[in-house]
Amino acid sequence: MPQTSHIIQDKLKLSEHTICFDLPVGCNGYIYGLYQASLLISSNSCKNVLLLSGDTSTKLINEKDKSLKMVFGDGASATLIKRATDTWILLGDLSA
Repeated sequence: MPQTSHIIQDKLKLSEHTICFDLPVGCNGYIYGLYQASLLISSNSCKNVLLLSGDTSTKLINEKDKSLKMVFGDGASATLIKRATDTWILLGDLSA
């Protein structure tokens, strides 16, 4: 797949100083992107991260191949991840 982050950077008129890269890792790309965003924010490299995730795999599948057509689909999302306050949020009680 061709990398598209530079195209989106241009279309959104983002500064040339904006960190912009592709993570072509398939189905788990969104989760991997969230992990990368958390690393960028926690290391103080970024204050905000715009995570764009999308897949258009159906354009690569033969329309007559019903065995694959039912498994794959197209989708996209945009998520803005921002630095939170210094307060910790307890998501669950792990005590026994």
